[in-house]
Amino acid sequence: HGLVHIGLLGGLNGIIISLNKLLNSVRIDPSQVRYYIGPSITVKNYNISKSGVWRQIGEKARKNIPDIDDFIQIKNGDMFFDTKKFVFNRLLKISSRPENIISYDYCTAEKVSLFYSHFYLINNQPFFSNLRSSLNIPGPGQNYHEYYGQSSPFFPLSQPF
Repeated sequence: HGLVHIGLLGGLNGIIISLNKLLNSVRIDPSQVRYYIGPSITVKNYNISKSGVWRQIGEKARKNIPDIDDFIQIKNGDMFFDTKKFVFNRLLKISSRPENIISYDYCTAEKVSLFYSHFYLINNQPFFSNLRSSLNIPGPGQNYHEYYGQSSPFFPLSQPF
């Protein structure tokens, strides 16, 4: 059994392709693995238009991932990212079988949530809070390079966000 947490940056940085390499290195056929896309923020609530991260990486994402716009919905002039559709698509690209991919459609950013990951409007601005931010544990949004200890194609060490 294994677990991989894939968010926007992980997906854009090729974590699923890395997963494929890992599975092949231990002689596991990716088409025989069952994948579960768990609860996460959904396209309904993932407005990347107001995201400082997206403002920094959007152009580069479009250059490096030609089909990225297939996973973005435009609503009222704002862009909403479909992480689940993106992950599903990338799993298919590593030879996963669609029947082996199960997705849980619950959105963790609903105002009433079963999970401790909440979206708030503060002064009419979107704000996300999760257990890590509530406990003040450093995370990717606070200092990517300290947290991951490495460079990223979207954020080289010389350009922390």
